[in-house]
Amino acid sequence: MAAYLTNVIPECFCRGAGLYSKGGDSRTLRAAKLSGMTFMKGFTLIELLVVVLIIGILSAVALPQYNMAVLKARFASLQPIVEALVRAQEVYYLANGSYASSFSQLDIEPPGGGTVSEDGTGGESVYYDGFYCRLTGSTVYCHGTYYGYYSVNLEHADENPGVRSCVVRTDTNNVELKRKMCRSLGGVKMNDGLFEFYRLPD
Repeated sequence: MAAYLTNVIPECFCRGAGLYSKGGDSRTLRAAKLSGMTFMKGFTLIELLVVVLIIGILSAVALPQYNMAVLKARFASLQPIVEALVRAQEVYYLANGSYASSFSQLDIEPPGGGTVSEDGTGGESVYYDGFYCRLTGSTVYCHGTYYGYYSVNLEHADENPGVRSCVVRTDTNNVELKRKMCRSLGGVKMNDGLFEFYRLPD
């Protein structure tokens, strides 16, 4: 057997991913198999192009959906903080007949571990990682640079009391994506201008 392999194997030559024999002898292929040599088949150019085309189609469909999901998740992170500040403001109003103008007047620490600091406009803001929140008269809102505003009019506001809004600033990036997000949350557009308010369902 060893002599047979010695005589046959040298006649096998590799070409691409397979083997062939000078004489086309099937014994050569059997000998190659016995020696542990394997045959491999590669992809054709058409097959590779089809795979690339499928990946491109999936990316075109999935990427916008992914971006929207990320935007909505970040926007949702604003809501519990705003709601906590709204409750604190309503408690303050019951005790004092007016709303607090600074966070230090409220009976709670900044929710979510925020840091209170002057914001350069003569007022205060609570700063978080990627967004900040403010008290402005009878409104509480939080603003994330990449995902817009979540705003709540307090119960004793002069206009639209109790209304919750998704707000888009129209001179920022990704305006259309933010508008789409507000609409996907059930928001109904209330106005045009630099700040577009989309009233959210109660």
